[in-house]
Amino acid sequence: MASKIRIGLLDTDSDVRLGRKLVLSSQPKFEVVFDSDGSIEDIEAIEQSLIDVLVIDQRLSSGAGVSFYASLRNLTGVKLAPPALLTASFAQPDLLLDALQEGILDV
Repeated sequence: MASKIRIGLLDTDSDVRLGRKLVLSSQPKFEVVFDSDGSIEDIEAIEQSLIDVLVIDQRLSSGAGVSFYASLRNLTGVKLAPPALLTASFAQPDLLLDALQEGILDV
């Protein structure tokens, strides 16, 4: 059996995190191994976790999701930070550009 893709979820809304966790966990290839509101303390916890992909909301308890990911990459090094996807409420071209510049794969 192939190993599962380990996912970390960051969103201030616990109901959104729970919904995403239920949907993703229902897929045999995915395992949610971390979920939080995105407090600044999570950066070190994520660094220590075995996460393959982060799903980050643009609004976190510590501030903007793009800034959170930039801080994570500064701490871990660009190559060691897990790949990330950013979620946002609506299309924002400037946000997309900022996210891509910080190494986030998609918005």
